[in-house]
Amino acid sequence: MEPSRPLLEAFLRSASVPLDPAAFQRTWEEAGRRIADGRLHLRRDHYDSLDARARASGYPALHHSEAYLRMADPAYRVVAREEAAALIRELGAQPP
Repeated sequence: MEPSRPLLEAFLRSASVPLDPAAFQRTWEEAGRRIADGRLHLRRDHYDSLDARARASGYPALHHSEAYLRMADPAYRVVAREEAAALIRELGAQPP
């Protein structure tokens, strides 16, 4: 199997993982607590502003700002935790 195939398959399977809004909200609120107590080094006022907007809209998917896109040129895909663990096991078992 070509080396990129397992990664592609993990991406595709991750797209069908059911969303868990309650788990997202718990994690999001934990991030806010960690910012507040200094364990996560982000600006609390920025978190509070984003949280107010996102909460009012039901936490929709958000896009990067134009400024961030120009500065960082982000390019990534999201892989579900279970898929990432399986991918690590599978790729770890293959010869280099």
